[in-house]
Amino acid sequence: MKLSQITTYLTSMKHDALRSLFVGLGWDHAQPQQISTPTGLLSLLPIAQKRGYLVLRAEVEQMPDKAARTRIEQAIYTQCPNKVLIFDCGDQRIWQFSTRDSQRKRSLREFNEPNERQLLATFLARMEFGLDQEEQLTLVDVLQMLNPLAEVERVTKKFYDEFKKQHDVFMSFISGIPDEQMQRWYASVMLNRLMFIYFLQKKQFVAGDIDYLKKNLEKYPQNYYQEFLCPLFFDGFAKKTNERSDESTRKLGAVPYLNGGIFNQHQIEQLHGQTITIADEAFAKIFTFFDGWTWHLDDRPLRANSNEINPDVLGYIFEKYINQRQMGAYYTKEDITEYICRSTIVPFLIDVVVSDADWQLLADDPERYIFAAVRHGLEHPLPPEIAVGIDAVAQRGRWNEVAPATHALPTEIWRETVARRQRATSLIADMQSGVWRNQSPITNHQSPITNHQSPITNHQSPITNHQSPITNHQSPITNHQSPIT
Repeated sequence: MKLSQITTYLTSMKHDALRSLFVGLGWDHAQPQQISTPTGLLSLLPIAQKRGYLVLRAEVEQMPDKAARTRIEQAIYTQCPNKVLIFDCGDQRIWQFSTRDSQRKRSLREFNEPNERQLLATFLARMEFGLDQEEQLTLVDVLQMLNPLAEVERVTKKFYDEFKKQHDVFMSFISGIPDEQMQRWYASVMLNRLMFIYFLQKKQFVAGDIDYLKKNLEKYPQNYYQEFLCPLFFDGFAKKTNERSDESTRKLGAVPYLNGGIFNQHQIEQLHGQTITIADEAFAKIFTFFDGWTWHLDDRPLRANSNEINPDVLGYIFEKYINQRQMGAYYTKEDITEYICRSTIVPFLIDVVVSDADWQLLADDPERYIFAAVRHGLEHPLPPEIAVGIDAVAQRGRWNEVAPATHALPTEIWRETVARRQRATSLIADMQSGVWRNQSPITNHQSPITNHQSPITNHQSPITNHQSPITNHQSPITNHQSPIT
């Protein structure tokens, strides 16, 4: 089925259109089932199934937040472990796919309609089954196709198998480095830089040219490495535009300043920069290899039987193959880089951009800017037998019992629930009183939140943290909506 047809079915937002969509994708009719669900979920209607993997539509009056959707999925897991839940709230739908990764761990992948309709259509396209597959098809095959990492792993292996060969060929064209291990390391450094630039140029972020590197190879055919790439790395990406020489600006064009270590002089270049040479043929070969792949920066699901490359694939490669302690090369996973960005970029933007009027938005509606996980259950008063223990330690006999889902996050005991509620209440009170306007939480270590955590983040991002801040060490401030407009 064509992507345009899938999108048409999705756009209609009708129940019958969903049935027709899955019939067109080769799925089978699903028999009505009795599935008990948590309070608040109106009904679960079966749409289709394939070898026991169910598509269920949940009609809801108000869209539950991510933490609530996760609890709903967990509540029906034993009855229905393999499924996609479609939370339907009229003009909004959220598709929640339950899958397993390569280590057999459960994972949830969600798409929000209409905002992510094209991404969803691309993902659904990989769920099509033909008549030639019916005889041998099993539930394991269905789960494999639905696994978001399955295609990443396939592409990763395919890319890296060829990448290793290209790496050895590229290394053979390098001279001027006396140590073979160091020469191999430098080949990795160069290829990492070139792959990074390939992502940028395909988005026209480098002089507006999607073939920037290849076209300049044609301009500097005698000594591309020394005459063009070194100025691009060290005088272009590594320097602000007002710090570049007129000659570099003329030669390089409008290239962005990238304030990161990847384009600073490497220690090998500091030692042997005057003697290193790389034949132009090396770059011609590697660019031909790169051009055989489609490079994109967004998070669209990788399509089956494609040659798509995204940063997740490279991250997978770096994690698996480039962690080499002896060479001082390490891959930083996305949870750490997300934490670093949150701790540096967001506070900087707030210090520069936010005005008193922006802070007033926090005082007017504080709960809007707090993670749903942190404020979960605040609308329900604590049971008297639990509340009495707040001021009387001797009355905390039940505080080590698991708290119910109405008040608690998954696995929380009452002691943790009370601590989280008190923290959330304190945050709300501080926002309402204007504490953060006069005593910025970004710069003051005595703030109710630590100096790296911000109450304001990108308004285009959904709430992403549904885990307890007590156990997950994440900021209690949500990135759902920003007062910066």
